[in-house]
Amino acid sequence: MKRTLSILLAAACHASAPAATAPTLVAAPPIATAKVRVDVDVHVDHETADSVHPTRFQASRRVAHYSTPNGQTGFVIDLTSEPARARVDGSAYVLELTPRRGSSGIVEYIAGSYWFRVSEETGAVVLFAGPTTRGATPVVHDADAEPLPPIGF
Repeated sequence: MKRTLSILLAAACHASAPAATAPTLVAAPPIATAKVRVDVDVHVDHETADSVHPTRFQASRRVAHYSTPNGQTGFVIDLTSEPARARVDGSAYVLELTPRRGSSGIVEYIAGSYWFRVSEETGAVVLFAGPTTRGATPVVHDADAEPLPPIGF
């Protein structure tokens, strides 16, 4: 219905326009207007953010696997639970993360010698420091992950 209506309107506009062979300015004739009610059913086959409930994509950023660019260190971070948790690749231990307010829009999570800097807006880890890194290093979200088990399991 919407496409047909658009085509009819476009055809009506083109039919009423005078044919011009030279670039001249001609006043267009007035166009008749009418009120038309169009009822449309919309089916959205993807999630829409509502600023209350995270979409699947937003939630996937809150439980994800990250690694350093050189691939030497990788970890899963789970920000969907309280307290937040992380597990370093090759370790069986789940770390409990303590949040600390960082600079604007940033939350820092600390667990022993591990430090994670996370964007509040996207939930993405932007910097990481651990016992095998030299200072803070950027990390790459390289895979989705499943939520981590509770601490102590």
